[in-house]
Amino acid sequence: MEKVKGFFRELNENRKYQIVFFVLCMCVILGGYIILRNHIVLYEYQVEEDVYVVKFIEVAENVDNSFVVSGWCFYKDFDSKDYQVQVFLRNLLDEEDIVWLETEMVERSDIDEYYGGIVDYSKTGFRAICKNRLLTAKDYEIFIKFSYAENRGKESDVEKRRTKTVTTRRYISNGLLTAFKSEEGKPKKVASEELNNLFNNGQMLIYRKDVGMYVYQYKGKLYWVADENFQFEDDQSTYIQYHLTTTRPDKLPLNRIENNWYFDNLGFNFEDNEIKGDFSPYRVTVADIPTSYPVMGVKTGYYSDSNWVWQEDFNLDVNNVTR
Repeated sequence: MEKVKGFFRELNENRKYQIVFFVLCMCVILGGYIILRNHIVLYEYQVEEDVYVVKFIEVAENVDNSFVVSGWCFYKDFDSKDYQVQVFLRNLLDEEDIVWLETEMVERSDIDEYYGGIVDYSKTGFRAICKNRLLTAKDYEIFIKFSYAENRGKESDVEKRRTKTVTTRRYISNGLLTAFKSEEGKPKKVASEELNNLFNNGQMLIYRKDVGMYVYQYKGKLYWVADENFQFEDDQSTYIQYHLTTTRPDKLPLNRIENNWYFDNLGFNFEDNEIKGDFSPYRVTVADIPTSYPVMGVKTGYYSDSNWVWQEDFNLDVNNVTR
């Protein structure tokens, strides 16, 4: 105690001590501010829609005492060597409850093989991990905060980076990866083994409860599964839009290239491609996934009188595209 009193006595009487003490205090305050500011910036986010951010969550599972999320993502036409990725989970019932995962980048030559040719997409994989004890809620949505060099692969610095935060349209319900929120989108078991096989082994890509539509990917095809709430046209002309974008527009059909159309349009009437069978309460239609060009993204929906009644964008599971 006497040493402390002596220190403050010296500080009170010695001008040099006062200057040194002031400088030290300012350094501590400034250092704390920088650390706090960087921490806040690191965990800031603003969710947006950007179809040029291509992403897919492949695995979300418990490993020992940790929860692991892995997948890949990239920004169209930007070299992958400068990518930075953060993954976080947001409580579906309380958006303030957020769990940030420790994320590391992983080499993905398969993604580069499928999408590349001009731009290097090999460093697009990620593995994110957190302790199980941090997941206190039942249902979470998976988000990606994605940073890339704005100057397309040239030497970059902080001022020349852009950041995007997007939903992956993937959810965790009771520790399991799903394409729907909680149990509300789980399809019913039906009499048809063919349809049950699709439900059990196919990759559900989207579910729109409001319109009564699922989209599945399975063995090189996309399946649109309409439930009892889906509204069909009485004249058998229920048009399903099927737009596909690509990282290689030079591989699109010749008529698309000649007209400077940088996407493919394979829309069709639901009824024309409908699979016949007893799928009650569902109806199912199907279309091939093109293999002549890499499919970057898909826009689908119900198109009527030159207007979108509803629409949805999604990415494919690359490892389940037959090529």
